[in-house]
Amino acid sequence: MSAPQGHDPERAGAPRQSDRTERSSLIAAGVFLLLAGLGFAFLPRMMLALGNISPVLAGFFGVLFVGAFFLVFWLRARVQRRRDQAGLRNEHRDAP
Repeated sequence: MSAPQGHDPERAGAPRQSDRTERSSLIAAGVFLLLAGLGFAFLPRMMLALGNISPVLAGFFGVLFVGAFFLVFWLRARVQRRRDQAGLRNEHRDAP
């Protein structure tokens, strides 16, 4: 019987670097989604409270909050793209 694909019997029990990276990415994504969800849940209440002070301030706060949400994804994609490009450059250096 052959070992399952991706399973190395010699390294059984030893966590791989990719497993740790995936786990930390999942934890970070979960924390971000939780905080963003709570923020979006309270966004209408905050905008109404700020709207009593100034409607422009309430609008600015809403735009800022939604923009910050997408800014996180844009920055993450940028970092990953740079990391992937750096990895490709390093692989070309190792090639004979």
